[in-house]
Amino acid sequence: FVVKGAPHSISDVLQTWAFQPARNYHGRVVVDASVKDGRNATAYHGLSIEVANQNDAPSVLFRDGAGALAVDEDAEARMTGIEVVDVDAAPGEVHTVSIEA
Repeated sequence: FVVKGAPHSISDVLQTWAFQPARNYHGRVVVDASVKDGRNATAYHGLSIEVANQNDAPSVLFRDGAGALAVDEDAEARMTGIEVVDVDAAPGEVHTVSIEA
C-alpha cells in the first residue's frame, strides 16, 4: 500500500498497519518498505516477520453419508467414507483414531 503526507501523519497511519499471514502458512515473510521525500531521495528497509507454526487440531470428515449407518442385527457394517485431515502434519507423523460406541 502507499501512504502520502507529512512524516508524522504517515507514522500515525503506519501504527495501524496490521499483517496477517495466509491461512496455515508458517515461515519467514519479508516486507520491503521504501520512503521517498519531496526531493526524490529514497530510503529502503526490509522487515522480516517470522510466522510461528501453530498446531492445528486434526479433523475427521464423514463423506458420502458416512455419518450414519444402518445394519441388521447380528450383521456387520463397514465404515467407509471417513477421512482424517491434518493441515500441518509432518511427513510420517502418526495419528491415533479412537472409536467408541
